[in-house]
Amino acid sequence: MGYEFVVPDHVVDEITYPDQASALEEAVAYGWLRKEAISDVAEVELYAGLRSRMGKGEAACLAICTHRGWVLASDDRGRAFVRLVEKYIGNDRLVDTMTVVDRAVAQGAMSQKEADEVRDTVLS
Repeated sequence: MGYEFVVPDHVVDEITYPDQASALEEAVAYGWLRKEAISDVAEVELYAGLRSRMGKGEAACLAICTHRGWVLASDDRGRAFVRLVEKYIGNDRLVDTMTVVDRAVAQGAMSQKEADEVRDTVLS
């Protein structure tokens, strides 16, 4: 089973460091990520309601995942964020970086050495 990684425009807008913006654009150019806009009225309404409780990137991700039935990938484990994720999509649709990496290794899409490099970066 493969995955498609989507980054909402609101997340892209939050990136201010040039090296991170460059890495994101490279990932989009290589097809590793796809940019997506919030387009549905229900998504926009939920996004607007969530904005008072979290950042625009997190709100956009949760609004899109809620209405499209997608899994949300985030390393944010703050109690307020997790409570809202539970409310709107449930914990079973929330994954973190290392869960994605472990699944990639299990499916042969990433070597264990590559996974260890990601783990070292995430945990540092």
